[in-house]
Amino acid sequence: STPAEELPSRFKGEVCSRIGGLIPCSSVRIDVRSTSSFPGGVPVPIVTKPDGTQEVDPAFGVYEEPKPTEVALVRVIVEYPVLVPLMEAMKGSLSGNKRLLMSSAAFRTEKYK
Repeated sequence: STPAEELPSRFKGEVCSRIGGLIPCSSVRIDVRSTSSFPGGVPVPIVTKPDGTQEVDPAFGVYEEPKPTEVALVRVIVEYPVLVPLMEAMKGSLSGNKRLLMSSAAFRTEKYK
C-alpha cells in the first residue's frame, strides 16, 4: 500500500511514464478532485485577471483522494508556446502566446474499503 503523502508524486510519475518523452515531466500539472456530481462544481482551469490576461488558475494542482462512490475528476495540463502563430485560430489561449493542452477523465469510484 502506498502512503497517502506519496500518492500525488507516484501518480504523476505514472502519467509521465506514458508520455514517452515528448513533453518534459516538469511541464505536466495534474489536478485530481472529488465531487458529488459532474459537471457541477468543477472549477475552470484558466482564470482571467482584471487586466484581461489569462493564466492557469493558481489553485490548479490539487490531489484529493476520492472516497468510495464519489465522482473523481482527473485533469492533466501542459502549457506550451505558440512559436509561429500564422492564423488567428492558432493564437495562444493564455497570456505570453501560450496554448493550454488539457486531458480530462471523470468517473465514479467503486464501493471499496
